Amino acid sequence: MFTFRLQSLLDARIACEEKAVSEVSEAVRRLMREEKILQDVKNERSTLSGQLKMLQGNQTRALDLSLLVSHLWKCHEREKAQENLIDGMRRDLDTKREELLEAVKDRKIMENLRTRHLEQYREHIEDQERKNLDEMAISRFVRRE
Repeated sequence: MFTFRLQSLLDARIACEEKAVSEVSEAVRRLMREEKILQDVKNERSTLSGQLKMLQGNQTRALDLSLLVSHLWKCHEREKAQENLIDGMRRDLDTKREELLEAVKDRKIMENLRTRHLEQYREHIEDQERKNLDEMAISRFVRRE
């Protein structure tokens, strides 16, 4: 029966890879959520800009214009802050992807080693069987004579 001496290490590398996969998928989900928030803020800013353009030709109270411009400015600041947050999340995602690639490489190395050891084990068993068959054939031949 074949037993891989480094099976516990292989299991640990598989677990590490699974953890890295879950971290990447979670980072992607968070990034998508933050990108949707950014899109919502851009849409709000676009709507406010349209409202401001509509008010340009009309007589409007200064207070209304001031509130609209103030809200537009806050949307612009939220948009910039959200873009900075997304940039940081993308860098974090790239780092997590690199860690995942490293974990995949480590696992594949161990699996290749396991495959080589299994092949060596099979070759050893086949050699043993061949030797046993040869031994049996020789003993039969000796008995006949």
